[in-house]
Amino acid sequence: DVSKETMVAGDLSGMIKLTLLTTLFQVSGILFVRLLPRSTHETESLKSDNFSQSTLGGSIFLSITFSSILYSIFVMYKNVVHPGWVKGS
Repeated sequence: DVSKETMVAGDLSGMIKLTLLTTLFQVSGILFVRLLPRSTHETESLKSDNFSQSTLGGSIFLSITFSSILYSIFVMYKNVVHPGWVKGS
């Protein structure tokens, strides 16, 4: 439980668990480093794959990435200019 009342009461166990979980998510990307190509030859061979140059897939990826960045900027702006704009905070 990470509610405000629980933390005011002094019980931080939920916050510690949440911190550990989010830290694991952040560092989990390290597990995928092994999937990266090791040489330029391997990189070039990836281009010959039928699914490696999908315009639709690239567009979806970039749309999601830039939408996430824009949403983060929007939330940051709202938190700075209008603190407390989210109910319950």
